Amino acid sequence: MEIGERLKRFREARHLSGYALANAASMTATHVKAIEDGTTKSPTAGTLTRLAEALGITVDDLIGASPIPPGENHDAGRPEHTVEVPIRAIASGGPPIDAEELEGETYQLLRHLYRDGRYVIRIVGDSMYPHFWSGDLLLVEPASRVKDGQVAIVKVNRESTVKRVFKRKKGGWILKGDNPMFPPIEVDAEEVEVVGRVLKIVDGERP
Repeated sequence: MEIGERLKRFREARHLSGYALANAASMTATHVKAIEDGTTKSPTAGTLTRLAEALGITVDDLIGASPIPPGENHDAGRPEHTVEVPIRAIASGGPPIDAEELEGETYQLLRHLYRDGRYVIRIVGDSMYPHFWSGDLLLVEPASRVKDGQVAIVKVNRESTVKRVFKRKKGGWILKGDNPMFPPIEVDAEEVEVVGRVLKIVDGERP
């Protein structure tokens, strides 16, 4: 079995998209796809190491050097490599909107990214483009404070949005998107509640 085929089987067994694996391995989705479809036939040792670590396996597993015991499932007895976390809400990438609770929807987060209380949120809207695309799943850590310029989940008068947060010199906050087509939102301090810090994109579609 070729490396690309083994990589795809391990990825799909962990319910990861190519983009999610690429993000976890600090690679591009295009590079992962090239390995899986055989366009890149001999990935570097560094690439194989990053992919193996992201999947929670060894490089020998990935290249097929580890023997499979006769009569046993190769994955039997292995620790779980993902943790099921809730997709807690849909946050707006534009003006604040009511956050819609997604009851029962979960995401298989790679175990090394998991910490107690972390959850995934789906962004909709284009105000954070090009760094965040509508539909991206973002890993969020509960937090009541963030540094200037950090991306956060904030509630403005109890409605949610995803923005970069800056303190205003005259008091209050400036909430800015990365898309220059959307004007900043200026609000008083009592109108804003920071509820989470965005850590990274864990999944999303790219052309």
